[in-house]
Amino acid sequence: RARPVDDVIRSAAEVDPVLAAKRAEMHQERLRNLRVFVGWLRANGPLRAGLDEDEAAVTVWTVTGPDVHRLLVDDLGWDHERYHAWVHSTLEAALLP
Repeated sequence: RARPVDDVIRSAAEVDPVLAAKRAEMHQERLRNLRVFVGWLRANGPLRAGLDEDEAAVTVWTVTGPDVHRLLVDDLGWDHERYHAWVHSTLEAALLP
């Protein structure tokens, strides 16, 4: 749902350094929030063997990022149901035993 906002900020950030810094800050905040999510995951069951919380958070951050959504939905024409199913199966395979 945040993708349209990111699209606007991303475009404006190309010419406005203040917005570029704000966008970078927003993505770092999203990563911090996803670290909390991964901590909850780990507290409620194990992560895949050999996967630490930082790597897991970066994986979630990347897979669920607006750029990946843009590539799959806009460029490849996936509908939202296919995108959500892919995110679910990809994160399940990447994070869980």
